[in-house]
Amino acid sequence: MTALSPDVVADLRQENARLQAELRAARERQAGSAEILRAIADASGDAERSLQRIAEITARLFDCQSVRIRIAENGEWTRTIGVGATAERVGAEVAAAQLRIGGKSLPGTVLHENRQIHIPDINNLDPSMAEWPGLPPARAAGARVVAGTPLRREGKAIGVLVVYRDRPEPFSADELTLLQSFADQAVIAIENARLFNETQAALSRQTATSDILRVISGSPTDVQPVFDAIVLTAARLLGRDMAFVLRCDGATYWCAAMAGPEGPLPVLDPAPVPIDPDANFPSRAIVARKNLHLPDWSAIELPEYEGHIRETYGISSALYLPLLREGECIGVLGMAGKRAGSLGENEIALAESFRDQAVIAIENTRLFNETREALERQTATADILKVIASSPSDVQPVFEAIVGSAAKLFEPCAATIVTLSDENLHWKATAVLHPEFDVERAKAIYPLPFKPDHFPSARAIAERRIVEIPDSEAPDTSDTPRQAGRISGFRSATFVPLINGAQGIGTIILTHPQAGFRLSEKQLALVQTFADQAVIAIENARLFNETQEALERQTATAEILKVIASSPSDTTPVFEAIATSANRLLGGFSAAVFRFLDGSVHLAAFTSVSRAADAALKADFPKPVDEFEGFRLAEQGKPFPIADTEEIPDPPELREIARLHGFRSMLFVPLMNGRVLIGIISVT
Repeated sequence: MTALSPDVVADLRQENARLQAELRAARERQAGSAEILRAIADASGDAERSLQRIAEITARLFDCQSVRIRIAENGEWTRTIGVGATAERVGAEVAAAQLRIGGKSLPGTVLHENRQIHIPDINNLDPSMAEWPGLPPARAAGARVVAGTPLRREGKAIGVLVVYRDRPEPFSADELTLLQSFADQAVIAIENARLFNETQAALSRQTATSDILRVISGSPTDVQPVFDAIVLTAARLLGRDMAFVLRCDGATYWCAAMAGPEGPLPVLDPAPVPIDPDANFPSRAIVARKNLHLPDWSAIELPEYEGHIRETYGISSALYLPLLREGECIGVLGMAGKRAGSLGENEIALAESFRDQAVIAIENTRLFNETREALERQTATADILKVIASSPSDVQPVFEAIVGSAAKLFEPCAATIVTLSDENLHWKATAVLHPEFDVERAKAIYPLPFKPDHFPSARAIAERRIVEIPDSEAPDTSDTPRQAGRISGFRSATFVPLINGAQGIGTIILTHPQAGFRLSEKQLALVQTFADQAVIAIENARLFNETQEALERQTATAEILKVIASSPSDTTPVFEAIATSANRLLGGFSAAVFRFLDGSVHLAAFTSVSRAADAALKADFPKPVDEFEGFRLAEQGKPFPIADTEEIPDPPELREIARLHGFRSMLFVPLMNGRVLIGIISVT
């Protein structure tokens, strides 16, 4: 075998060394790429950390002094990551304005022209690069070679990878290709972090929305837990130092909830604040019904109110979002921060979603409460109608049902019904659920004379309108309601008249322990319904009782006529039937029929009281007419009532008879034959 010449052997050894070096470099590049990919995977949500690792790996693999990565957004450099002394010196000595995008600088040109720029000898520059501001400090720091590589996303440059080498060894074509590969991996890191963070943010928003919706569904009658959840979630997700919900009523606004990222915050001033666009920022959002974004309070003139807030909380920026319902502002969701800075479109959209949830909660609560109140009103009305139907002859159960329903629906109000009769106001029923109201003392002031100038209840009846007393202790309140309030324990009252046709017949009175209480229009309408039901009950009872009385009279007349027909020759059964019917129909203690014959009074029939009383009555007759007081009282031919026998001064015989038989009132009804008095029916 022929031996190789020394030159060939040397060439082979040199080629082998070259191939081994290239293999080693390729392996290092592969290892570097793999390391970068691992760094990206390990910091999927942290672009800063991934870019820092890419810069460090790039500096090590290319044996470079420094590496600097710049990221641009909206025409401005937004993030800078660097390793090594040269990168630090360039960053310290060159102002950001000198490196503006599109300007005369290495990073600005690479980004603007979207191409890789290689400077093989920083001491021998192309004339077009002579004025680039970053190169002199890089040269002073020892850099000899520089390469700028664009970071591309969808073909568009979004950043620059700048590599400084401190030895006069230009980058090879393979190295420049590898730098572009590393730049592409940097874009992957940025995109991964963006997508990861957007996904996390979307998940956080969805979770927050779900949490708030759960609170809404779990609190259909109370918006406060929803407000508390919204302000806490908004402060945390949007990174604000404070979030708050304001409610408004057209004239004022007040704080309903406030929180920071760590939890609830005490309300600065719970008292209502007048709505005045010149006086405070929330009023401007309320009146304009548009978002109000104030990212830097130092750049604007603050109203006194916001100046106070800035001093108290250190606020420097704020966003106010009006809560709108059918075009009207019902509140404001606000967010504020201690640092100046704008919220982005996505952040404002998230804040608007929280605002919408607050409106949903308010609407849900309003509709739920209105539905519940309507159901309660319908139930109360139906219950009262049932009582009316089951008690056609007695209004007292209806009165008690009405005041019971009113006291329950308008708690802590006390409800009372009074009616007008005999020119006096009479207490009928009271219901109350709070202990301060003294029912017995309230009842004790009745009956009251019907004096509209003195008593609000009488005025409501006389004028057939609702009368309100906002404060029984106010200077313009008359003495009577003031004293009644002190006796019964109320400070405000509403008097709703009971009106039958065009005549007031009573009042429903609602009293409240606090001054300034007023029933809403819906509540007044319900009380008016109760008043109408009370009138219906009174009329039903009157008509029912009148019908019953008429029927009883007709029945009694028919029965007497039957007796007359069956006893044509004997009047005794007829008189006995008359006495029995009169006593029953008039609710008497006893009834008697007397006949006048030949100047004497004869006992024709009577209803029994007791054996002794019956015997005494029989023994007293017959007697002369002039000794019988009833003859004198009834001789004019008209019924004569005696309301109280004890009040008749003369003759004393009637008092003695009343005492003997145990009655206090009498009624004498004359029996006339033409114009001749022939007898008397006496009902005691």
